[in-house]
Amino acid sequence: DGRSDSPSERGERTVDAARLHEAIRQLPEEYRDLIVLRDLQDLDYQSIAQTLEIPLGTGRSRLHRARVELKMILDGPRPEGADG
Repeated sequence: DGRSDSPSERGERTVDAARLHEAIRQLPEEYRDLIVLRDLQDLDYQSIAQTLEIPLGTGRSRLHRARVELKMILDGPRPEGADG
């Protein structure tokens, strides 16, 4: 759109990217591989299944679990007594 980001906006994105990459590193390897292939390398599900030599449905369900786990890591520990 032609607009220029401020230095603080660029800095926030850098921090967010670093936080995301750290969270991905915390995932179990099978989840990490799926997140990287799908969300960072933008492979389609069929290509991921072939690359990892797993059934298509298995890849999809593991990717869902990987994303849930990643979200939990990014959200951080929940305070005691928090509902949800």
